[in-house]
Amino acid sequence: MNLSDLLTIVIVSKEDEIGLQRTLNSLLKFGGAYPNVTLVLSYEKQLQIIDTIKKYPFTPKILFENSSGVYQAMNLGLVEIETPFVWFLNGGDEYYGTIDLFKILKVNINKSLIIFGVEIRDNFTNSKRTYRLRFYSKLLHRLGLIFIPHPGAIFKTNLLKFHGGFKPNLKIAADQEALYALAKTKYFSLNKENLAIFHLGGLSTRKSDEIVNDFREISRINHGFFLNWLFFDQIIWKCIFYLRRLKTIISELF
Repeated sequence: MNLSDLLTIVIVSKEDEIGLQRTLNSLLKFGGAYPNVTLVLSYEKQLQIIDTIKKYPFTPKILFENSSGVYQAMNLGLVEIETPFVWFLNGGDEYYGTIDLFKILKVNINKSLIIFGVEIRDNFTNSKRTYRLRFYSKLLHRLGLIFIPHPGAIFKTNLLKFHGGFKPNLKIAADQEALYALAKTKYFSLNKENLAIFHLGGLSTRKSDEIVNDFREISRINHGFFLNWLFFDQIIWKCIFYLRRLKTIISELF
């Protein structure tokens, strides 16, 4: 059995050849024992990007699609997957490259979700930090007070397909909805190692009200209102909104 028997990496990229090359270059860290790679691309100059991809020692499956959004692109890639596990990267994100991924997947073959740490880089401030869950709380995830960056998570393919993939109507946190659905089964694994280098964007840079709105929707889809009472539910989410705003203000000050 090889890594390609266990894992497919789906890379989603739109008109960012430099970012795509950064992601593909990071896969060279696998040192020849490559997983399957599927590229879901939205590029006008398709022949040019194909020529770039041909320079790499692995042969990815390439799907071109119209610019319909990142989660639609991830769903398109998911349909094609036949391996037990799937890992989604945005163009520009990188494989960290310091773990024996094949061994970890074999040990966790029955898990619904494998969660790792990620190194988060801010290219504007040239800073970096590690984000890692020391424990998982379903309540904190439901409230959006913790999150799992999808570059730091490997999904069990059949369970993600059974869930219906990513819900594009959740424009900001569709990945969190899917991650929450698989994590709440409790058949997940938390690992202290870093899996990916995550370049800031998306969820981390959105407005507080947009983030809260999506997590509120995720909560109501899965559980309904808190205490089955709309008024109490509204109070909870208003508090979460102000808590997120306070956290943002404090982080900007310090």
